[in-house]
This record gives sequence, structure tokens and C-alpha cells, in this order.
Amino acid sequence: MKDDHKKQDKTLVEDHALRRLHKVEKEQRKPYIKQKGHFSVQNILMGFLFVVILVVMVIGMIR
Repeated sequence: MKDDHKKQDKTLVEDHALRRLHKVEKEQRKPYIKQKGHFSVQNILMGFLFVVILVVMVIGMIR
């Protein structure tokens, strides 16, 4: 009877540990998931700034 109770406790502890491990691994993978079709304001601003710098450089070369 005691052995069955200890085995059941160990199984519950193992189940909890495995669930927690799965949750932690999922949280660690989360930042690495690529977001599709999401354009932030910062990306648009950097693209616009790149185009402006490129145009200024081309105009400088032409003159």
C-alpha cells in the first residue's frame, strides 16, 4: 500500500515536472517564431530613410 502511494506521488511529481518543462520550452521558443505579414512602424521608417539616403547618394553622383 505504501509503495503504491509513493509511486503515485512520484508520478504526479513527474507529470507536473513534464508539464512545467513543456511550458518553459514553449516560452523559450516563442521569441524565435517569425511573424508573417507584420510590418511595424519602425520597419517602414527605416525603409523610407534608406530610400532617402539612396536617392541623395545617386543625386550626388550625378552632379
